Amino acid sequence: NVAAVTAQSDLMTKLEEMQTENKRYQKVVIAKLLSIETEIQDLKKVSILQQSVTNLEDLSLPDLPLQTKTDVIEIERWLELPENRNKLTRRLSRVGGKSAEQAIRNILEKLISSCLARHINYTGKNQKLNFQTLKIGEVIIDSVRLHPDFATLTDQKAKEVYINYFRNSKALKGGN
Repeated sequence: NVAAVTAQSDLMTKLEEMQTENKRYQKVVIAKLLSIETEIQDLKKVSILQQSVTNLEDLSLPDLPLQTKTDVIEIERWLELPENRNKLTRRLSRVGGKSAEQAIRNILEKLISSCLARHINYTGKNQKLNFQTLKIGEVIIDSVRLHPDFATLTDQKAKEVYINYFRNSKALKGGN
């Protein structure tokens, strides 16, 4: 009987120790969760601020899509400032696509109206706008290369996409 009482006492002691340890563990976990919650709130604030900055940057960008050859000339002049070039590069990098080639086509659709695209080709033949001399082509490549999966996009591959895009511009949707 004494052995049973001793065993029961030992079990009670162990149980109390485990409960004490469990309470300490819970306090540590709760403190960590509160810390994580604070970090998440801070990240949300930073994200909101970054979005506000991005929205302000977007306001300072030229109107897109470009509609006329004059618009192209104006954006080329605007791109002479490195700050403007960086703004447009960052903005266009958010367009994306499933491949580098698709990202280029998506950016071209966002950047150049289908009507204007019909008056552009890569070399400028037939009195069309010469795309290969435009800064905008370099900005598009830089934008696509910002995506980690597309960082190895070659100038040659981009050139092929540009040539085909403008060659097929008559098939683009819309008259805008």
